[in-house]
Amino acid sequence: MNKKKVDDFADKVSSKINYILEDTLLDKEAKNEEGKIFNYEDLVKNNPKAKMSKLLWIISIFLILVISLYLVFTFFNGNPQSIFTNTIDKFFSSITNNISDNNYDISKGKIDFSANINSNNNNELLSEFNKITLSFDYNMDSANSLLKLNMASKYEDEDFIKLDFYNDKNNVYLYSSDLYDKYIKIKNDSKFKFIRPKEVKLILNGLNQAFDKVATLEKIYGKKTTLDYGNKTINVSETKLLIDNSNYDEVSEVFVNTLKSNSEFVSALAKFRGTSNKKIQKSLENFLLKLKQFFKDNEKFEVTLYNDRKTKEFVKGEMKGNIVTFTLIKNGNKYSYAFDSKDSQKSSGDIVFDVNSKKTEYNFEINFKDEINDEKTSGNIKLYFTNTKAKSFKRINISEAKDINELSELEKVGIYAKIFSNPKMSNFIKFIK
Repeated sequence: MNKKKVDDFADKVSSKINYILEDTLLDKEAKNEEGKIFNYEDLVKNNPKAKMSKLLWIISIFLILVISLYLVFTFFNGNPQSIFTNTIDKFFSSITNNISDNNYDISKGKIDFSANINSNNNNELLSEFNKITLSFDYNMDSANSLLKLNMASKYEDEDFIKLDFYNDKNNVYLYSSDLYDKYIKIKNDSKFKFIRPKEVKLILNGLNQAFDKVATLEKIYGKKTTLDYGNKTINVSETKLLIDNSNYDEVSEVFVNTLKSNSEFVSALAKFRGTSNKKIQKSLENFLLKLKQFFKDNEKFEVTLYNDRKTKEFVKGEMKGNIVTFTLIKNGNKYSYAFDSKDSQKSSGDIVFDVNSKKTEYNFEINFKDEINDEKTSGNIKLYFTNTKAKSFKRINISEAKDINELSELEKVGIYAKIFSNPKMSNFIKFIK
């Protein structure tokens, strides 16, 4: 065996001079000491130096790949355009993640509603409305657009009026033993539609994709700055989309056309509004014209997003033009907003939203202050509802229901008499003109 020749070749391999095994140094006809044909290629492949060289190459390539991926990841996550789209995505995700995935065909639940609204105009109707609390028990068959809703109410903490609502897809019916002994058809051919949680998500996802599409095509400006957030100052990434007379046509068209081409968005919105896909497409065309005019009127419109540099979470968004300004601040499950327009309309407040882990119980609370010209309104609204699976839906016999337009004068007088014989009801109803 020519050991020196083998070692020389292995050294060449390990020093990267000649890594290819078909090197001319390999002598296929070489013989070992016993006179047998010996293959240098086998020796080189199994030589410790060659093996170590190969391992070093593999490690080097792996490290290069890891570093490259890290640099790419760092670039895209530090890129203003990527930060902008990621912030939009996280904002929408914070909403859709709290929407129930329980798309039951038949469901049941409870709704509690109360409000306290005040006005500087001494609105008597609002004062009376504040004395009322409402609670509902419902049973719903989404597949067949059937709904039963039993409402109980309190006026100044005492039992007020009970109403039963029933919807059988084409009509809405109302029943109250306090008013009439039969169901009254109060709305003909209502075409009442139900929308499921998955369809709400499709609408939100469609809007998300439209915003993302605009952000990927337009220039996004970015910088690192600080933001007063609550009672502290935090480091944030600020990214901005500028819309002016140079790009408002393109921005409007990209946004609306992305929505129009999204068949899931169009179908879900059509169901939500109780209309056809074709009419939704038409309304989006009209919206495109209004959106262009909106940007044109504002002359220069800026969409600015802020996200915490440490947590990467969305903390604030601002839309600002010459006519309107809107600000939204997120802090945990609380969203604070402020709206201001040139036509002397202002609004501000906060929304608190809580949902349990199973997404079957929801709590909303809204505190607001509105100002239109000299009229000022403020208040608090609370809404609680649950949604769980139901085993069945029992239809109501409405064969003897009476159309409200077919009530005789005598029947109407009887209903009015029952209303005004109830002191609480008559005290409230006199303010409804």
